[in-house]
Parts: sequence; structure tokens; C-alpha cells
Amino acid sequence: MLLGETAIATEDFGEAKADFQEAERIAQQMNIYRTLAEAAFDLANLDRQAGDLEGASRSVRIALVASRHLGDRYYVPRDLTALAEIKAAENNTKEADQLFEEAEDVLEAFL
Repeated sequence: MLLGETAIATEDFGEAKADFQEAERIAQQMNIYRTLAEAAFDLANLDRQAGDLEGASRSVRIALVASRHLGDRYYVPRDLTALAEIKAAENNTKEADQLFEEAEDVLEAFL
């Protein structure tokens, strides 16, 4: 994760992607859900910036599963919102709206 963050700081996005993919792989193998959620979310951001909405969607879904596994009431809405934004960018407004509503429901339950 630190290598990926350092690569982003130096604008070496290819290296950052490789580092986050490796962090994601290791976290999945070891069932380290917090690291998995963060690595997948960071990877999704890189994919989205590169215009790879399919890759971004895949990574956000991985982050969402990990966040739900943790029962994390902070990151689940973040992940749902990110996925909704990707669906909106894909012109899938119905699914985007459903995801935004789900994120709102999680936040309301948290409050």
C-alpha cells in the first residue's frame, strides 16, 4: 500500500496500479479485509481515472464486499457511492440511483 501511495505521489500510475494489485492479492490470500478494501478502492480510483470503468467497477465491488465483511459503517457508504458514480458514468442511471439510495440508507442507520 505504501509503495502504491508513493508511486501516486510521484505520478507513476502504472507502478501504483501494480502495487495496489499486489496489495489486493496478498490481502485476499491472508483475509486482511481492511487492507483489501483500501487496496481495491485505490485501484478502482486509478482505473476510473484511466477511463477503465469496468476495472473500476470490479475493484469497487471487491472493496464493498470487504467493507461489508468488516461491518464497516463508514466505508460501506463510500464504496456504494463510488460504485454509483461509476454506474452513472456508464449511463446506468437506474442502478446508480439504487446504489445512491442504499448508501443513504446505510448513513441514516449509522446516524
